[in-house]
Amino acid sequence: NSADWSGDLVSYNTDATTGAPSSVAWHAGTVLNTQDYNTGRNIVTYKPSTGTGIPFRWPVNPASPGATELDISQSTALNTNISNVNDGAGQNRLDFIRGRTGIAGFRARTLSVLGDLVDSAPVYVGAPAFNYPNWLEAASYSTFITANAARAPVIYAGANDGMLHGFDASTGQEKIAYVPSGVYTNLSKLTAPTYSHRYFVDGTPTAVDTFYDGAWHTTLVSSLGAGGQSVFALDVT
Repeated sequence: NSADWSGDLVSYNTDATTGAPSSVAWHAGTVLNTQDYNTGRNIVTYKPSTGTGIPFRWPVNPASPGATELDISQSTALNTNISNVNDGAGQNRLDFIRGRTGIAGFRARTLSVLGDLVDSAPVYVGAPAFNYPNWLEAASYSTFITANAARAPVIYAGANDGMLHGFDASTGQEKIAYVPSGVYTNLSKLTAPTYSHRYFVDGTPTAVDTFYDGAWHTTLVSSLGAGGQSVFALDVT
């Protein structure tokens, strides 16, 4: 919706006889509005200096971040407004990106805190379903299938709010979101009252079962698409 550049992912129930959509099961944008920005969302990001995943949270001391906190370059990017001035509003910007609304001087989001989905098609990840033979790698693939046969299905899609989102396929609740390191230079633009649409995480994900470190995993790979020249991979087993 270009009124506030919000987006939605909609799941439909289907008629048991015809297979045609019969009613709406959930709107991810509506469900996300009910998840508290501080305690109700699991948002992670990437720390370039250590090459590790960390929580998407403001550092206790941005000038001297810990091993599981944003690098100085990342907090500096969030502190820098669209006029390229360090205004010290980085924590508020991070909270805005996490879903906080009503922050004075920031862009209003009247419909949903879920950003627009344009080119990123949703990808369903359920139980392992590839036909790999057990002799392919050192560990049995059928054992991996059995161990993960009951895992909850998740639908992944990139959005132009700076994140890849993973939604529970049954309820539409966001289970995880990921902020790639490649979007930090533009994240502060999302909060500007004069925001003009731009792309962030716009690529369509691909998920496949992969073997590394002596074990099978389900790996999701995606890109920023029109948002930049960057790719990323997540272990979503």
